[in-house]
Amino acid sequence: MRPLTVFMLPCSAKKSSHPAPVRKLYIGSTFRQPLPVVTREAALTAIWGYDTRVRVLSARHGLLRLNEVIAPHEQRMEDLDTAATAVLRSLVCGQLTELAGKHDQVEISAFLPRAYLRGLAGAAALAGHLVTDVYKGCRGIGDMRHLIASMRDTQQNELPGIPKPRLACSEPLVAGGRAG
Repeated sequence: MRPLTVFMLPCSAKKSSHPAPVRKLYIGSTFRQPLPVVTREAALTAIWGYDTRVRVLSARHGLLRLNEVIAPHEQRMEDLDTAATAVLRSLVCGQLTELAGKHDQVEISAFLPRAYLRGLAGAAALAGHLVTDVYKGCRGIGDMRHLIASMRDTQQNELPGIPKPRLACSEPLVAGGRAG
């Protein structure tokens, strides 16, 4: 079976005011800015023979598909107490296990701020997966934005012949740590 790469984005505090697909619900810059870069990265990775998925890590829902419709909510990873963190970790562990399916090799590329990265890393460890911190070495949001801009420039300048994805990635549409 082909290896699986999961690209992980954070949700955002800024949301639209009505239920919408995840890709339209979250309107904050920590989600909107990396979204096109990450979806293109998923499409490029698929060209190399990997199955790819893009997921959004939500403190309320765990892992979300970009086309999944949810209602606006308020729940920040930083606000979870120990019990809620354990529940979320268990939920995400189960979601990762289901997502991995029969893939014997799973890579998780996390485009996440620190609190979300910690939450994902704990769940991934329970599921037996390692997480690559894409933002490792970034000192803050400015560095993260610069990294995303550099990735976008590389994708546009060095890979012009590869079509941009229409959806998140080659995913079927079905229901359903950094120091410091």
